[in-house]
Amino acid sequence: MNIADQIKKDLRNISDPKKVEVLSHYFKTGEGEYGHGDKFLGIKLPDQRIVAKKYFKEASLKDVEELLKDPTHEFRLTGVIILTMKYPKATPEEKKEIYCCKVTTKELKSTTKPER
Repeated sequence: MNIADQIKKDLRNISDPKKVEVLSHYFKTGEGEYGHGDKFLGIKLPDQRIVAKKYFKEASLKDVEELLKDPTHEFRLTGVIILTMKYPKATPEEKKEIYCCKVTTKELKSTTKPER
């Protein structure tokens, strides 16, 4: 199991189905709304930060890319949190890689948003 899979497993273990509806409404995921197609696990941000902190040192950029391309909101956000944790102690070359992270906006949109 790679690190991205471990992160997803940990996040699924702390998911709260009761919060899914609230988050889906808050992020406007209905038909025609800006967040249409986003999926939620119902995890609070502080809990996502705990998971990110657990894995950020060993997670590779490839692991983060996998998280960023997932249609689940909490997986993508945890990937972004990991990048922000890696950045301050990174070398200039690593900072460039983190900044680019080999994921374009077009790739993200095509993997997270349904066709209309």
